[in-house]
Amino acid sequence: MKRLASARAVTAMIAALASSAASAELSPETLSIAQFPPLTAHSIIVSSYESLSMRSYVIDGDAGEVRGLLPGSYNSMIRVGPGGDFYSADTYYAKLWRGKRTDQITVMDGKTAAITKEIEIPPNRFQSYTLNTTVDFTEGGRYLLQYNMTPAGSVTVVDPQAGKVLTEIPTAGCGLVFPYAPSAFAMLCADGGMLRIGFDDQGKVERKQVAPFFDPENDPLMQNGVAVPEKDLGIFVSYEGMIHELDLAGPKTYASKPWSVRGKGEEGWWPSGWEPIAYNARLDTIYVLMSETQKWDHPTGGHEVWAFNRKTHERLYRMKFEELITSIAVSPDDAPQLYALTNENDTILYVADAKQGKMLRQVEELGSYPFVLVSMPGYALAGKQ
Repeated sequence: MKRLASARAVTAMIAALASSAASAELSPETLSIAQFPPLTAHSIIVSSYESLSMRSYVIDGDAGEVRGLLPGSYNSMIRVGPGGDFYSADTYYAKLWRGKRTDQITVMDGKTAAITKEIEIPPNRFQSYTLNTTVDFTEGGRYLLQYNMTPAGSVTVVDPQAGKVLTEIPTAGCGLVFPYAPSAFAMLCADGGMLRIGFDDQGKVERKQVAPFFDPENDPLMQNGVAVPEKDLGIFVSYEGMIHELDLAGPKTYASKPWSVRGKGEEGWWPSGWEPIAYNARLDTIYVLMSETQKWDHPTGGHEVWAFNRKTHERLYRMKFEELITSIAVSPDDAPQLYALTNENDTILYVADAKQGKMLRQVEELGSYPFVLVSMPGYALAGKQ
């Protein structure tokens, strides 16, 4: 009898709870999409390899916080377009790493990261480690340029406004893109020369080959140079530490005579890293990542950033880091931040005062293998600075 009474009590309790739950009204959860805070001159993007994809962190350099994440294919390259939308150059295969290949420019809303457009491009996109100099907008953000290698070299010109490819330009013997006008760009060539290319809105192309001006065998230019379209300027550092300031638009080759970042007794220091050079036009200051190491050991990164006045060549400061720095970048404003990225032990972005070379803050846990930095272009910040 006691067991029966106990069972009845339990049954009554369950019934009471069920009745109570049924009578209570459940409030449906309201879903919403978070938005990115507006991009500023002190926004910086860090791209990291994640197995078979890329992950890009949009970071607020003032707060030292991650504001959002952007997806990408393996070896994707992120750029920021006019109005602050994100453009990702992507490659996909039907069966992950094989099958039909599709290359495209994926356009993502700058507030929500929602995909707003997919522009298919010829399946020739340069597939190696991600380089800033393989994908870039022309001056003002009018066209997007994609460097290709199949292994023949070419450049695909994309019209983002029309959402289609304008043309593909053969560029045999020359590589990478350095824009200097709304519809013009320069390329470095294997013989030590340069190729200047212009095009109109119908895709008609004009080109001019510039005679060799650097030694590609003994002192080549490092591939991640800096294009400064508003000054028709390209700034490169060579493996021997020579700064080459090129007149990208012409008629001259050089904007000024090459000069060395190394002084007396500094022969053991070498430019190093994946992104070894940065430039702020407001301060007219060049930043070079340096390492005291052996020649040709540049891929390992560096422990110091040297800052130079571009006109006087005076070294303004040397900023030291405990970790090996892979890449550097600088914001475009007149109170610039210097960004230094390491993946030696932990994945950390250091944020410093670019005028003084003094540490401000750091952002940690930035993916598995981050090594690409993308600073904000002026056309993406029009009216925001």
